[in-house]
Amino acid sequence: MNSESTSSILITMAHRGEARAFFSEYKSEVVEENFYKLSTPFTDLEVYLYLTGEGIEDSLCGLSYILGKYHFLKNVLNLGICGLLRKDGPWEINDRVEIKTVYADATESLNSKHREASSSGRVNFKSFPLRSQKQYETYDLITTHQRVLNRDQADFLDNFAPLVDRELWAQAYACHKFDIPLSSIKVISDYADGEICEQVKEESIIWSDLLLRSFIEIFENPTHEESKIKDDNQILHQFLDKDIQFFHLTLSQERNLRRLLHSLQIKGADFTELKRRINWSELTQLKLRPKDRTKELILLLTEQLNPMDARLRDKLKTLTYPLEKRGAKIKHDQDYEKDRIHLSVTLQRKDDFEFLADALKRFPVEKWKSLIRGEDV
Repeated sequence: MNSESTSSILITMAHRGEARAFFSEYKSEVVEENFYKLSTPFTDLEVYLYLTGEGIEDSLCGLSYILGKYHFLKNVLNLGICGLLRKDGPWEINDRVEIKTVYADATESLNSKHREASSSGRVNFKSFPLRSQKQYETYDLITTHQRVLNRDQADFLDNFAPLVDRELWAQAYACHKFDIPLSSIKVISDYADGEICEQVKEESIIWSDLLLRSFIEIFENPTHEESKIKDDNQILHQFLDKDIQFFHLTLSQERNLRRLLHSLQIKGADFTELKRRINWSELTQLKLRPKDRTKELILLLTEQLNPMDARLRDKLKTLTYPLEKRGAKIKHDQDYEKDRIHLSVTLQRKDDFEFLADALKRFPVEKWKSLIRGEDV
């Protein structure tokens, strides 16, 4: 599986939500359950990804099994999210940090009775130093058996480290047993006085993208494309300017925007005029999440680059409106490459089923197909 001429890295992440951006960015091959080989552009590096599951027990048992079976894995990089135990510090939510030393909560409960019953303190004094990638500021972290649910628990744990998670100490223990170096980069997801690390699905997309960017920053090598990317990045930041606060760009969205703006510049587009045509001021004030506003911007710029797309979109919206009126969410393939439609809907009452069935029965399939195939735009 691993040749002598290449090195290997094992990325550990708690669950698929954290790894979402990796599965979108790279093709993956299933080696066994929760263990994948990723196809990356790094020719001298074989990259593997293991989803450990949440919690100390799953992480320790699972990672020990993987390291024991696949002896060619000689480096481990943990990428994940962590909670913040104190609010006064040089950090903000969504900051990326490196972990310097990891400690462990010694009991399986964080309630006050267990705390009072512990005569020796509740921290496992077998701590592990981690290797630094020299990418971000370094801080200590403590791993707990349970989620931190209130300020009292957070204040107690803050005596030992400012950050908290539920897996890293177990992974450090496993790596120590196999004499394998471990590094860890965390995205600060929330303040650990509520349900730590259990945010809405939309936020996990942002965290996963930040973790992917960290991985790329560590392992990418400069190429002849580097200066072009820098130029395109300057164009992107020049275009967004002071309004960048209204947008959140995933790695793929950033690439899309760079490509679109570069192509529009080649066609002679002026940024001031371009913003006027897409009604920039209205776009920045729409009541949308930053990532959804970015999607809308990509759509508008695509239509400026390819005006036919705008006409196609308007005609398709007219056709699908009766379905959307019944609560259905409609999605077409990217670039309308295939004449198929993705429909999702929540139905509760009998009337909902009947209304949707009627709308589907009346849907002009042949007219819709001719539009997708470019025959009636």
